[in-house]
Amino acid sequence: MKTTNLENRLLKGSILFLTITALLMTTLLFTSCSETSEEVIGSETDLISALDNATNRVAIAFNELPPTAQNELKENFENDEIISTTQVPNVGFRIEMVTTEGSWTTEMNQANFDTAGRFVANERRPRQGRRRSCFRIAFPFSVTMPDASVITLASRSDKSLIRQWYADNPSATAKPTIVFPIEIEYQDGTTATINSQAELETARTECKTVRCFDLVYPFSVTMPDASVITLQTRDDRSLIKQWYRDNPGVNQRPTLVFPVDIEYQDGTVITINSQDELNAAKNNCS
Repeated sequence: MKTTNLENRLLKGSILFLTITALLMTTLLFTSCSETSEEVIGSETDLISALDNATNRVAIAFNELPPTAQNELKENFENDEIISTTQVPNVGFRIEMVTTEGSWTTEMNQANFDTAGRFVANERRPRQGRRRSCFRIAFPFSVTMPDASVITLASRSDKSLIRQWYADNPSATAKPTIVFPIEIEYQDGTTATINSQAELETARTECKTVRCFDLVYPFSVTMPDASVITLQTRDDRSLIKQWYRDNPGVNQRPTLVFPVDIEYQDGTVITINSQDELNAAKNNCS
């Protein structure tokens, strides 16, 4: 009887030892897996670097993004068409886009998110991410795609043509280019003709300055061939556009014939006698 009790106690002790050992091994195993499967991201810069350098990027559908990332893209990237959505497991998500409306039209854009779907700003590329526009490119206008094909956008709905082109050419990474001249319309309803990429960049830069006055009609401009065009009304801006169509390849901008009158938003009108005076008036608006 005593022998049987001793055997039972030894058996129970062995079972308890094996159970504790198994629990310890399971804990160590899961701890080890947790430490090796998650990449530690110390900062937003580290996260973007990890996305930049990842070799295990996989394509995913838009609806596979975390809900917070989907909402961010819908609310703050409404002027961008998504051309690729990718995930780096245990790191985050990267969305590549092309801007199809606003002052950044045809520029490539990028949005980065962590694994929870939190938007991460790219401080090294401040022109990417959420963008504010103070003007839009008026329809119709055309863009040249990376394969030299031309897409004409007659209305806002035609933005999808650019997205479709990238869907049909998944290896393409170059951006489209705008076919100049174009007409831009500011938020206050005023418009301007843009004849080159350099002028477009200048207009984007000037978005930081409040437009507080307009030129008073009539006024005249001297074209690159020294001819003079007089604009009696806003509709006469088409004369400038037609001149550039008749003179393809010319990138120089027209120059104002001074003096001109400018009218401020409060109705005040003053006379401007030179480009220096006009520049000073623009600077005083900021």
